Amino acid sequence: MLNKLYLSIKKKMSLEVFYEYDDSLSLQSAFEHALRKYINFILTNKDEFLFLEQFSNSPLLHKLSLKEGLDFFVPIFNLLEKGKSQNVFKQVDTNLLHMFMFIPAMQFVKAYIGGQIEFKQESLNELIQMTWDALKA
Repeated sequence: MLNKLYLSIKKKMSLEVFYEYDDSLSLQSAFEHALRKYINFILTNKDEFLFLEQFSNSPLLHKLSLKEGLDFFVPIFNLLEKGKSQNVFKQVDTNLLHMFMFIPAMQFVKAYIGGQIEFKQESLNELIQMTWDALKA
């Protein structure tokens, strides 16, 4: 039952992240769009996000569910692969690029939720730019 809930939330997240997502956008625009939508999902679905965070680290999460959850985000992996093929992104494992794309944003929002930082649009913009710069070749 927890695995089904996990997959349901991952699907909901992917639907929000890829709402109005367009493959024809420039790499940077598509990257920023997905990252902003991801942050917005966390902010508007705090309890579901916190469940994902806890359950993702649980031995109760089936490997099949973990893979299926990642399958919802194929467009991001495709974006990262496209960036690698165009020599825009570092030539490293795509999973590493994926981690570097989302973990800083996740930590930023968790710090905001935990009351450690104030949410400022300027800081968010800087975070997105820093994340882009970290992935660039």
